[in-house]
Amino acid sequence: MQSVLLALIELQKLEGSLREMEAERMRGPDRLSTLEEAFRAAEAEVGAAKHRYEQLQLERAHGELDLKTLEAKLTKFQGQLMGVRSSKDYSAALKEIDSVKSEISRLEDEVLAKMEEMTALEKDVPEAEARIAEERARYEATRASLEQELASLDSRLADLDARRRQIAKAIPEEVLEAFNRVTRARGGIAVVRTTEAVCPACNVRIRMQVFAQIRRGESLVVCDSCRRFLYYEENAEETAGISPGLPSDVPGAASHHHSGT
Repeated sequence: MQSVLLALIELQKLEGSLREMEAERMRGPDRLSTLEEAFRAAEAEVGAAKHRYEQLQLERAHGELDLKTLEAKLTKFQGQLMGVRSSKDYSAALKEIDSVKSEISRLEDEVLAKMEEMTALEKDVPEAEARIAEERARYEATRASLEQELASLDSRLADLDARRRQIAKAIPEEVLEAFNRVTRARGGIAVVRTTEAVCPACNVRIRMQVFAQIRRGESLVVCDSCRRFLYYEENAEETAGISPGLPSDVPGAASHHHSGT
């Protein structure tokens, strides 16, 4: 029976490690997403000058195309002016020409302003591009490291799970079912070490004859109150996944006063 008890202790340790690693693994996608968002924010901030320069280039190109269209329109109107016969039509044609000239002047001012802003930004663009490259390199290195960490976690999880399955096979089915049931009900702690005639998990006193049975370790003993498996260990530094203190899921556990059964 001692071998079954040792298997239960090891199984509890393994399952505790598995729970911690699974929780860490589940945070992986969020960590990757946070890393991506941070990089995009840094890229947008650092690349503001570059993005503005590119936007100005596009707007300038559109403005110059519009200017060519208006200049062609002006040439057409000026040509038509020579064939006008009545003073009324002549006056209307001049009005059209003035309107186009005014629009050309406005567009020329806009294009000139964009060119001036582009000139001012030209010195900032190379620096922005260099900083974006640095941010990207840092992001890609951090992401690669995180992905490697998650892959390592996956490998360790697989190894631990295989070990857990192997140990579980060595435990009688009815004992394993009881262990799993208590594990689910008691926050992952189904096996506890005791050094005196009291259950350290639920604080209930253990009858002396039962405590003697626990000390001999010849058979499995469960607490009458919390149903956890109990084993004796004199060395307070050794434990089955629970410290000499009491688990927080038990009301009044922190007081550690004995209560009778």
